[in-house]
Amino acid sequence: MADIRKLNTSDSDFQRQLSDLLAWESVSDQQVNDTANAVINDIRTKGDAALVEYTTRFDRWQPADAAALSISVDRLRQAWETIPEQQQKALQHAADRVQAYASHQKMEGWSYTESIYFVIVSMRPKKAITVFK
Repeated sequence: MADIRKLNTSDSDFQRQLSDLLAWESVSDQQVNDTANAVINDIRTKGDAALVEYTTRFDRWQPADAAALSISVDRLRQAWETIPEQQQKALQHAADRVQAYASHQKMEGWSYTESIYFVIVSMRPKKAITVFK
């Protein structure tokens, strides 16, 4: 679980605590960026094998193959039904916020056909994604 620091503006060393936190985050941001770029590059070049490698590394779980990373709708529904209503509401609220934000970034599909060169290009948004925790 993430370590959440609580700062109080009335503390005598509040400014130092805030400065320390912000200084760490500026270093962290570059590290996060570098890690994310490495993950994206690996997945582009190695495909599903990279997904399995990162699952093992980050989640400490060794899936048999990439198909084992999928969770059925029935299993998701079962998990949803076992959590308290308050958590369901919180998760639904978070999902709604993510959806609202993502709706502004939608990429529309497009296609292009060049009959002279027999080239057909079709671009569609992804229908499935992988999330690393």
